[in-house]
Amino acid sequence: MTQMGQDRARLPSVMTDRQYLDELPQGPLELSPGDIQTIQVRTVSARLLDAHGQPFAGERYDIEEDGKSIAQGQLDNEGLTEAIVAYNAAYRVRFPALADNAWSNEPFAEAPAPSLDTDAYRVARAETLAMVLYRERGLLDPNPVLAADKNRFINSARAQEILHAGDLVYLPVKGPRGERRHDLAIGECDEFHVAGVVRRLKLVLKRNGDPLRETSYELVCMGATRSNTTDGDGLLDEPIPYAATEAELFVNGVTRRLVLGGIDPVHTVTGVQARLSNLGYHSGAVDGRYGPITRRSVRKFQAAKSLVVDAIVGPSTRAGLLAAYGR
Repeated sequence: MTQMGQDRARLPSVMTDRQYLDELPQGPLELSPGDIQTIQVRTVSARLLDAHGQPFAGERYDIEEDGKSIAQGQLDNEGLTEAIVAYNAAYRVRFPALADNAWSNEPFAEAPAPSLDTDAYRVARAETLAMVLYRERGLLDPNPVLAADKNRFINSARAQEILHAGDLVYLPVKGPRGERRHDLAIGECDEFHVAGVVRRLKLVLKRNGDPLRETSYELVCMGATRSNTTDGDGLLDEPIPYAATEAELFVNGVTRRLVLGGIDPVHTVTGVQARLSNLGYHSGAVDGRYGPITRRSVRKFQAAKSLVVDAIVGPSTRAGLLAAYGR
């Protein structure tokens, strides 16, 4: 802090956003013209990692001081938050949207089979298993749910997490959520782990059928902006929060609104149409009607992938769509 032309400067006892100065003197801070005064601050930090050790960005956090909330927000792109704090208080962190058994200060071993509700959850349009689990239970790992006998109908041919409107899914019994807290050590970065992996958005960006290689873009999702470039194949690969249902993509002066998780299973007509549309083969509506436009789109895709060109979406064409689209 530099103060020129004045004999004294006054610092607030409590700074914006509950920032504290270490051993702050009472009253005015004496300074002479040209003086530089260095004041050391203390911080607490928390980082959230997924089951593969990757940053779990976008998750909501709440930092408490002596039991009272002092800082709330979303973890940054590195899965990190940091707060400037006092030196004589106790600090803890919690993650309000997560089930208490979904995160810990230690990496998770293989999750045990959960106890399932007796009543099934009826899936709505544009819902994935990951979205439903997170919103309804605060859970992040769908594998134990998929392995349950009651949910055997969700097979690998449907890319597991992709559900269809009207599907009945048995979810784990509700448990405590947002109540678990862990201490934070002043001056250190405490690491925490979730039972699950980062949700990712993967898109191949094309123009006139050609990949947009090494092209700059901005992705805005739940208020956070990620600036990056596509790879040599035009691939965009970004982590996104589990709570996200839409995003905006800015590339080459064009803005696109993205509906996240809004694709139906590949065995449905709408699922086929949506994949063909996103892959650049279908220019018609995603309306569930297997008409001339959709048949023509299927033939174009089959020809491009060296499949039998018959406009029939059989096992080989569905497998080709899953391979090309990624799920």
